[in-house]
Amino acid sequence: MTGVMVLLGIAWVPFISRISSQLYVYLQSVQGYISPPIAACFILGILWTRLNALGAISSLLTGFFLGALRFILELMYPVRWALSGAIAAVAGLDELSPLLNSDVRDLLRRSGAVAWCRLLQTVRSWLG
Repeated sequence: MTGVMVLLGIAWVPFISRISSQLYVYLQSVQGYISPPIAACFILGILWTRLNALGAISSLLTGFFLGALRFILELMYPVRWALSGAIAAVAGLDELSPLLNSDVRDLLRRSGAVAWCRLLQTVRSWLG
């Protein structure tokens, strides 16, 4: 099993440069894809005793698939500001677009992902 993981890691190396030329930026980017559902599940699990396993699992799986979709889109379209700029234009934020650099957009996207996962956990836990 260790050998398989090593081979997968070696096969993954060419994709790292497609996201960023800096390793730290790449690691933060990947963390941004996988951490919002985990953080939402952890925080809501501590603060709300009604959260059940069904809500937590549905939130984690949905967050994983949305993060994977965002990751694939970033690999396919490496110009990050174009996609975020298109979203800002649709949302009516195109006049604020110069003020919202890519870091702020990523922060807003990750905060939105946490909020979405919390909402999904709450609704799914209520429904049983």
